[in-house]
Amino acid sequence: MSKAIFLNTREDCQWLLSTHLGGRTDLMFDSFVLYGNEDCPTKLELYPDTHPLITDEPHTINFL
Repeated sequence: MSKAIFLNTREDCQWLLSTHLGGRTDLMFDSFVLYGNEDCPTKLELYPDTHPLITDEPHTINFL
């Protein structure tokens, strides 16, 4: 089973954007769930709110 971690600080979002998302400017998110290893994630779920509800639908990115 893959490890999952929820992060929602501005620093973590900046790190994700620069490290795994190539600085994309079309993605707006204030929190995310990272699946797998931080160095090589298998999946990301991006949320527009810092504290999303369980019913919120994320923008999902799968890494192959």
